[in-house]
Amino acid sequence: MDSGASQHLCGSRKDFIRGTYKEIIPRGIEIADQSKMQAVGQGDVSMGQLQLSNVLYVPQLGTNLLSVARILDCGWDVQFTSARCTIAKKEIA
Repeated sequence: MDSGASQHLCGSRKDFIRGTYKEIIPRGIEIADQSKMQAVGQGDVSMGQLQLSNVLYVPQLGTNLLSVARILDCGWDVQFTSARCTIAKKEIA
């Protein structure tokens, strides 16, 4: 989870939902430590009930980075405690 990320980033090609992945013109990405990497693909990734769309594929990335802002924009709540991060569908009052 990354509260400063503007995009979801995935480092593993196999995590993309079959049929949603497409190669893109390589695009420079700068991550929090100012490292520069290239996104070379884009598609959807499923994490249980949470489906992330337009996730960028960055092969050099050692882990996945999820944008808290994009998750909130899709109608989910994100809660952090000292031990964990929980993502849940917002309850409609």
